[in-house]
Amino acid sequence: QQDIFGQRFQAQGEDIGSPIPMGGEFRINTYTFENQTVPAVAMKNSDEFVSVWQSLSQDGSGEGIFGDKGPKANSVDITRDCFVDGRDYCTLANEWRKEENPLRADLIDDDRIDERDLAAFCEQWLRPCYECSEADIYSDGKIDLKDYCLWSKNWLYQGPGFPADITGNGTVDLTDLMPIVFHWADSCQ
Repeated sequence: QQDIFGQRFQAQGEDIGSPIPMGGEFRINTYTFENQTVPAVAMKNSDEFVSVWQSLSQDGSGEGIFGDKGPKANSVDITRDCFVDGRDYCTLANEWRKEENPLRADLIDDDRIDERDLAAFCEQWLRPCYECSEADIYSDGKIDLKDYCLWSKNWLYQGPGFPADITGNGTVDLTDLMPIVFHWADSCQ
């Protein structure tokens, strides 16, 4: 299986030497079932970038073209309770200014916790990580046992097109159960 990874480097100014890596490599593609190939990237001076790649079997067309913009903050739901709250903030605060791995609160994936991670945290503060409608696998406007049954029927299946793959990572797993549990008994209309 082939994936698309990125790597940040420190600006060298006019000095032309070996680039200095900033942080570790980070995965750009989120679909991980088949091969991701033929990457391309365009960069802005402001640290923003757009990447595109070809993904085998992701959308049913065989070799679809996908893209994403970055830097993309990782999910701030560090405690994995499907909600960004004070418990997640405590983890960020405990790791503040550290430069070591593993860092659970490294939201922008540069191997340090600083103001940029705090800004990413603030953008997601007090929000569920997935909308109610995404957890409504049965598509009946409410989250209940029917959605759980569809999730459990597809448990550990891999590949494109499984409606229970709420996170879109190509596998139906516990990360897909969390939004169902969080929105349990909600009406999504």
